[in-house]
Amino acid sequence: MGWTLGRYFFFRYVTITVWFFLGLLALVFLIDFTELSG
Repeated sequence: MGWTLGRYFFFRYVTITVWFFLGLLALVFLIDFTELSG
């Protein structure tokens, strides 16, 4: 496994993790918003 391939997979993993946490935060924010307005 070359350095470029490892860096590529690491970058993909970081990107997926960041998007996952962003989606989780958006979900929590939406739930909190509906709870407060309701």
